[in-house]
Amino acid sequence: MAALQRINLRGNNLEGGIPKFLGNICNLKELDLRDNKLSGSLGVVVKNLSRCAKDSLEALVLARNRVTRVLPDLSILSSLRKLSLSRNQLKGPLLVNIEKMSQLELLDVSSNSLHGVISEVHLFNLTKLKELSKSFNSLSFNLSSDWIPLFHLDYIDIRSCTFGGSSSGHLHNNSPHSVGFPEYEVALKLCN
Repeated sequence: MAALQRINLRGNNLEGGIPKFLGNICNLKELDLRDNKLSGSLGVVVKNLSRCAKDSLEALVLARNRVTRVLPDLSILSSLRKLSLSRNQLKGPLLVNIEKMSQLELLDVSSNSLHGVISEVHLFNLTKLKELSKSFNSLSFNLSSDWIPLFHLDYIDIRSCTFGGSSSGHLHNNSPHSVGFPEYEVALKLCN
């Protein structure tokens, strides 16, 4: 089992916590447990994965489970490219040290109970980001009108978010670029 790289157990009605032994699989690149009934603290999951899989794990997909508590510091998972935590029971501020997760290409934390302000500082090092979904949380973007992101999104869903800072006046009148997102074809879902 030491050579195992991908685990896909999605949609199996699994219940209980996520097994600790998964953190002992040193070559684990992808862990897909979406669409189950898994519960417990995300902090415990990250702690277990940070033992041996912390340098290899590229995709952590726990969407549509019952994972709870405050988002822990996920920057320990240095190779993470895909993080999907939507439709769980996560609370508290958005990811601690999200700016340190420079390999992220997909970030989906939609439909949780997250809150806080997202500024340029949080997004600065996310140069590889292609998909961003933070809808149906209590999040606010505070971006300056002259901010130009270093990433090129293919998809963004930020419904139910609010905008502050000097970008807020441009939200309903102009292109996505006026709120800090590139002016190319994007599947864009803005705030209600």
